[in-house]
Amino acid sequence: MLPTALAHPKQISPPQQVNDKFQGGSQASSLKTHVLLAACKNNELAQEIETPETSEPRSCGLFTWALIQAMRECDLVTTSYSGLMRSVQNRATRILIGQARKYPGVKLQTPQCEGQKQDRLVFRTQYGLTKGMIQLERDPFNKAFRIKAGTASGIQEGAQLDVYNNNAENKSGAIAQLVVTNANPTAALLRFREADQVVDIPEDAYVVVTKYAGYSIRILVGERLEQDQVWQEVLEKVDLQRIDVTWCKPGEQSDLVLIPTDKGIEVQRTDPSLIQLRPRPIVLGKELSANEIARRLAAIANFHFHLQRQNPKSSIKGQFNMKLLELICTHSYSWGGKEYAPRSSELKDLFGDCLSTGKVAELQATREHRFGMQLSNRSNWPLFAWVLYFDLEDYSINFLYSPPGRATNPPLLNNGRPLAVGYGDSGVEPLRVENSGYSTRETGVFMLLVSHRWIDISHMDQPSIFEPAMEGENRDGMGQFVQPDSNAWDVITVGVSINQTDRR
Repeated sequence: MLPTALAHPKQISPPQQVNDKFQGGSQASSLKTHVLLAACKNNELAQEIETPETSEPRSCGLFTWALIQAMRECDLVTTSYSGLMRSVQNRATRILIGQARKYPGVKLQTPQCEGQKQDRLVFRTQYGLTKGMIQLERDPFNKAFRIKAGTASGIQEGAQLDVYNNNAENKSGAIAQLVVTNANPTAALLRFREADQVVDIPEDAYVVVTKYAGYSIRILVGERLEQDQVWQEVLEKVDLQRIDVTWCKPGEQSDLVLIPTDKGIEVQRTDPSLIQLRPRPIVLGKELSANEIARRLAAIANFHFHLQRQNPKSSIKGQFNMKLLELICTHSYSWGGKEYAPRSSELKDLFGDCLSTGKVAELQATREHRFGMQLSNRSNWPLFAWVLYFDLEDYSINFLYSPPGRATNPPLLNNGRPLAVGYGDSGVEPLRVENSGYSTRETGVFMLLVSHRWIDISHMDQPSIFEPAMEGENRDGMGQFVQPDSNAWDVITVGVSINQTDRR
């Protein structure tokens, strides 16, 4: 499930088929890596104004003036693109209201900010992280490094991370490897593998996870498959991926079972919580190379690793919650915007009691349905929150909601007021199911991760295993707040089975 503004069908093999998703609208590929600032919407015109607060009035562009004024007054260290543009929009609105009194022809102009990286900081390149790249910080003595990602995002003592130069043109690969020597829920200390190793690390370097520690996925391989020559090549490559793999023998407990079929290798889940979802089987086709099979198995292992995130020492267990609500459109604006509200005044939770009982939430949906979420917090302090959707149809991990920025205050307050996602002021469009015609049923897991600090979980984001590997994908894989409790982070999950009643 993704915001409506980001919905797009995902290609799988064969190419003419696309996977069912909780979706939100499409983005140009450039908006995944760049941030676009625009003076107005497509159906508006950029306007000139008389510059205020000057002794000699002169004409200038409204957007240019508002942007310059916002940049002059912002904190250059902590301002994100989205934060900067909120200031620009507020200034533009105020000046338009004033100009409209003098010039009746003045019309609405709404500055825009688009792009998946709009929450990164504007003026410091080391914060300009792309997917899965974690900012690397030096300690005062330059003998160790820190990252603002720890056990809450799966990084434990012993994990290995490669260091890269943040130069976009750099194609030379990793310049060093670091090992986590100490980790708490929101941060980790890293050192060189060899104590006497000396490598010149650039100021704007970043790291990506190359090997997680403290976890091994257990895979049982069918006897027929063990004798396959291609499978022997796969074995050599899978062992080099980020998750350790334990190859089980018949009768031993396992997480996945690989069964040879006429079409290829069928991946079967053995986790009871996933079996009850009855997900569609995943088949790694015979036409795939050993490299591609290894890549997809590594992604499947990564998926299960992050899905099992939990904190047995949590000090806030049972003190936060999430609800799924059906929405209706309550108002449409001439410029294309819409307002939504819950369909039921009783705020009927479509998850029901599934969060507490562990049962699967059965949902009915069409392409016209819109959904929103309410997140609540009853703990002793405000929290940062992330909502993710783990799709069992294609092993993708999608971010449905993230905090507006690392330099903001925690948005999930403990004042009794829920945080509305998808229809409130969270900046997320309503959620919907994108039906591709491949299947009438989808299965997946919603995850709500909360923490007292902003943490970097960008390395958890994962595309469909059916999408072609992009160049540099092997590199995939912070904010500050007073820490009240190192165990003030936790996770809740709910499995969903979505029956789509308008299959095309």
